Amino acid sequence: MAVKFEQKKTTELSDEEFTQIVALFQTVFERETSVDSLRHSYMSTPLGYSYHSIMKDEGVICGFNSFEPSYFLYHGKKYLFASSVTTMVDVMHRGATNFYYIVSKAYPYLKNEGVSLVYAYPNNNSYPVFTKMKLTKDVGEMFTYFLPLRIGSVKPSLSSLNWFSQFICRGFVWISGVFASDKNVSFPVKKDIETYDGPRYSKNLHNVYRSVDFGNAIFHYRVKVHEGVRTAFFIDINPKSSKSFVKAVKYLIKNEGKGIDMILYPGYLPFSVTGMIKLPMKYAPKRLSLTAKVLDETIFGDDIWDIKNWDTNLSNYDLI
Repeated sequence: MAVKFEQKKTTELSDEEFTQIVALFQTVFERETSVDSLRHSYMSTPLGYSYHSIMKDEGVICGFNSFEPSYFLYHGKKYLFASSVTTMVDVMHRGATNFYYIVSKAYPYLKNEGVSLVYAYPNNNSYPVFTKMKLTKDVGEMFTYFLPLRIGSVKPSLSSLNWFSQFICRGFVWISGVFASDKNVSFPVKKDIETYDGPRYSKNLHNVYRSVDFGNAIFHYRVKVHEGVRTAFFIDINPKSSKSFVKAVKYLIKNEGKGIDMILYPGYLPFSVTGMIKLPMKYAPKRLSLTAKVLDETIFGDDIWDIKNWDTNLSNYDLI
């Protein structure tokens, strides 16, 4: 089968192409979406559009990868990054070659558009493909921080101890607040909040994201039943300090505690007092690996390859 590859902005996609993208999405990911939902998501960026690498066979889209642009600060200077998302290829066209080209052919196009770096969070299946083919390079894994308000959500046989786990968790968070520092932590690689948060949370088509202004920090979260567990996903807080993080956890317990069983925060934090428990990597429910591809070699130093230097969490990669 002879396939062709092309790159387009969201605003350049035709209605027919969007219809084909939705059909491919629903086939590959086995869940519903719509033209309006995808278009809104791809256009909710600081530029008002995303970039797309498209594979076609006889004019029909059979492979697709998106790159959502946003501004990041690297040692205080603003650069355009792009997040690689929605990688999908239909079953008849899957294979290492097509997968490689649908990503790699986008890189010269993105560089010409002013993108300095592409980052991605490949799943367990695509991670070895991305890294072995050098489409992206490993930066590191995010941790999973959690607080099991009702222990029965983790181990159903312990449901009778839910009252006890709630008591213990509240005490643990209170003690964490005593020892938490109010010193804000800055990262060498971080989102440009002024241009990032507005478009990011305007994706809130169905009022799923909730934001709380503490005065000295803005906190974002989402409540959802995830794999049968009523979960509050702690998405992000800025600026970051141990004390503001614990304050956000307290807010979730007070305002959402009756309707949730667990609080989860996937990300990387440089402080130990969070009001949550950091899971060892081997017990994490899902591997969240950050990888990257530098398009402009004149900008970045070796520190770009250490996840400890990145402010990374669900605001960058929304697995929910």
